[in-house]
Amino acid sequence: MTELDDRLIPTVAEIVAKVGKSVTFTKFTLSEYDPTTGEATEGGPVSYTELVSPPSRVKYEFINGDTVQENDVEIILPSEDLEFTPVIDMAVTIDSDKYKIVRFNPIFSGDRIAAYKLLLRL
Repeated sequence: MTELDDRLIPTVAEIVAKVGKSVTFTKFTLSEYDPTTGEATEGGPVSYTELVSPPSRVKYEFINGDTVQENDVEIILPSEDLEFTPVIDMAVTIDSDKYKIVRFNPIFSGDRIAAYKLLLRL
């Protein structure tokens, strides 16, 4: 860990704690396959509630109709004390709106990830 990591990671979490919004991330545990019966059992949902930056709409000039669409939003998720790693298609509930992660970019502060910039789609 670098000196910058020591300062920046807690700073990101402090700023988001002041202006952030509580959202729920939901992932599904892996299915289990029984080779004897040939059947798979679906895993159950696991939810995490985290503070993130307020969602912001993607700027018009970045919308291309494919990888970035009109109603996409971006949020910043601090990495400090995070119990999971965001992945593509992970469910994110903001207020009553249900999104999926379509892109995530780690933001490094040195050796470690300080936050993730997530692109979400309804």
